[in-house]
Amino acid sequence: MGDARGIVLLGTRVDRALPAAAARVLGMPYRVDRSLALAGSPDRPVLAGDGLRLAGHARGPGAAAPAPGSLGEFLLDRAWVFGRAPGGLSYGVRVEHAPWRVRPVHLARSPEVAGWDEFRVAALAQEAEDLEVELVEVTRLDSLARARGFPEAAGRRSRPQPAG
Repeated sequence: MGDARGIVLLGTRVDRALPAAAARVLGMPYRVDRSLALAGSPDRPVLAGDGLRLAGHARGPGAAAPAPGSLGEFLLDRAWVFGRAPGGLSYGVRVEHAPWRVRPVHLARSPEVAGWDEFRVAALAQEAEDLEVELVEVTRLDSLARARGFPEAAGRRSRPQPAG
């Protein structure tokens, strides 16, 4: 079924209640943190929030769109996000936005993630310009699967049929 890459968000902080509430209804790990603030200097940004302080060294002269086909583009330019609502219904949410403009940041130390001690270094940290994201569509995955020609409802795994 095409490109099988994906990402799993263990937690996402946003500074507005509506996006956080909508995402949480669909089982996505969003939470409101109105204390989020970017401080420091242009070359040494510091992101601070409720129980959070990430300091780093920014690389490059300024923000730019990730290169086509790069890991940065894959991680940032998501057209669909997926979640599971209470009761087990799976949903896809389609969003639209201008390309993210970011610059790499090397973190002074990696954030601590409970239960994930083996991750001592963040794979990718970016400083991003503000961006408005528009929610375009919310679709139950079984409806989306049927619309895209998959006979099984989402949530079931199809098993490859033996050849011949």
